[in-house]
Amino acid sequence: MLKFEQKTNIKFMCRLGKSISETLIASQTVNGVDSLKKTAIYEWFSRFRGGHESLEDESRSGRQATETRKNGLASETVNQIRPKNDHR
Repeated sequence: MLKFEQKTNIKFMCRLGKSISETLIASQTVNGVDSLKKTAIYEWFSRFRGGHESLEDESRSGRQATETRKNGLASETVNQIRPKNDHR
């Protein structure tokens, strides 16, 4: 199930007056391993309970992540550490 659909279901549960715990259990039951993470469900539920209506993520300021990572290190860092004749 798409994240957008899961957010719609969270909003629906909130409007029905269900608790966050009931919403979490329902989401995990319906979506299984594809369910949003617990923290995301709690965050969206809290937003909707607070009057937030949009299902879209809020835009963030700053530069978007474009750097390619290799083994958790930036590729340029890997190149600095690895000898030039090492072609992994």
